Amino acid sequence: MPIDLAGISNENDFYSEHYLTTIFEGDIEETLRDWREAEKAGTATPNKKLEKVGGLWRRLSADYRSEKKDLTRLLIFRQFAHLWLDALGYPQCSKT
Repeated sequence: MPIDLAGISNENDFYSEHYLTTIFEGDIEETLRDWREAEKAGTATPNKKLEKVGGLWRRLSADYRSEKKDLTRLLIFRQFAHLWLDALGYPQCSKT
């Protein structure tokens, strides 16, 4: 059964249609298997982390737009940035 590519668009034919319809699924099969195993073990996977961040985006963006204090706006943005970067797999920088 071919993979569902809903939400994935091929901009400027960066990937060939052949690759997306026949090869791509095999290329990501190992990653998806690892994610399923991690979920069974109770570990948050990147796709689940991104879903969570996406859910928070609406609230945080509304808070950001309604906030008048620059420092509070910065903290709201920083909170979102940390969650977003963590979901993408980037470690949080330590302060020096």
